[in-house]
Amino acid sequence: GVLLELCGILLLILLCRT
Repeated sequence: GVLLELCGILLLILLCRT
């Protein structure tokens, strides 16, 4: 789903920032 993909992208961004 679109929401799942968006959530996944947000998680990846947060992980990259850490």
